[in-house]
Amino acid sequence: MQEKATQSYNDALNYAIALNEQSVRGKALQYFITNDTAAGSLLNWLVQLYCESSRKDDKGLFGAKDVFSEALHYNGQGVQESGGLITETFVILPQPNGDNPIYQKYAKYNKAMVEGTIAAHLNGRVGVQAFYLDQTIYDIGYFMQTHMFACVTYCYMVGVNPFDQPGVESYKAEMRKFLENS
Repeated sequence: MQEKATQSYNDALNYAIALNEQSVRGKALQYFITNDTAAGSLLNWLVQLYCESSRKDDKGLFGAKDVFSEALHYNGQGVQESGGLITETFVILPQPNGDNPIYQKYAKYNKAMVEGTIAAHLNGRVGVQAFYLDQTIYDIGYFMQTHMFACVTYCYMVGVNPFDQPGVESYKAEMRKFLENS
């Protein structure tokens, strides 16, 4: 158990350092990508975690998310030719293949799409990190713990408090005014 905790700590520090390096290089958008719609909610959580915690005082990275391959065609070109403004984090889930030839073909296509996209985007000056997950509760918990720690560490690296949300509080106050006056 201690070995896995140490690995999570190291993974989190390495990811925070990578994000900070990307920020220093002028990246403005942290783009979370997955190869499977099953990870959509996890990507929503990542965008919320990093945006609410780190995107303050004109610091941190703005977050967005997509599912490739459906978004690859219409957003891939823009990402690759972004002029170095984007850093990507791929969250890759295993694809079933089993004995079914259709699943085998899909898994082969999906793997080629992920690996080819990563290679092309690296050539296009896009910062790329990748996490390969099994769909077990343990691996997803480990992934979430890693990102919570990485996010806090990254926030301190860029000089923001990860635990306040002035932008959220501001829009809540404005909403209350409208609700009280209606």
